[in-house]
Amino acid sequence: MKKSDIGDIERCLRKLQTIYTPNEYAVAVRKARKVNPFKVHEMQNVDFVTMDPVMECITQRTTTSEGCKVQFCNITQLMVCQNDPWLLHFRHSHHDTTWQTISLRKRGRQRTLTRLSLPQKYAQACALPKNKVTDVQSLLEYIPPIPHTFFNAINIDVHVPLTAVECIDPETDGDY
Repeated sequence: MKKSDIGDIERCLRKLQTIYTPNEYAVAVRKARKVNPFKVHEMQNVDFVTMDPVMECITQRTTTSEGCKVQFCNITQLMVCQNDPWLLHFRHSHHDTTWQTISLRKRGRQRTLTRLSLPQKYAQACALPKNKVTDVQSLLEYIPPIPHTFFNAINIDVHVPLTAVECIDPETDGDY
């Protein structure tokens, strides 16, 4: 995605009065261009997988294959090639012409990544704390009725502790 792509999307979003649901964002992005429109894939629960089996097969190294220290916070570009997924190629600058590499392979008996199955991460939509859902639902009177079904379908997690709610002191009228 280029800066001009983001500009096309922002220009389209500026023309809209309100957006209430993620589906409305997807529709707006699809309509951002008449020529060469964006392809939007709306992800569902089954689209999210856990990477834990992959993480068990690899290791994090702090030096490159040439022995140089890796500054992970300064990496600007990453590349993993399909023909050698055990190597992580990276650059520290957009002006670099050569790729540095890190081996992700663990020592010892090697496992193949092709036989790994990635289990589904979420069986259902993630739940939110009860006080957050109640807060959102208390604002339904201020939005049109069509998106109400989205907000009423939010799952409440009774096991998550309630999050702290900021209170405005009526005597100070919210002044700090």
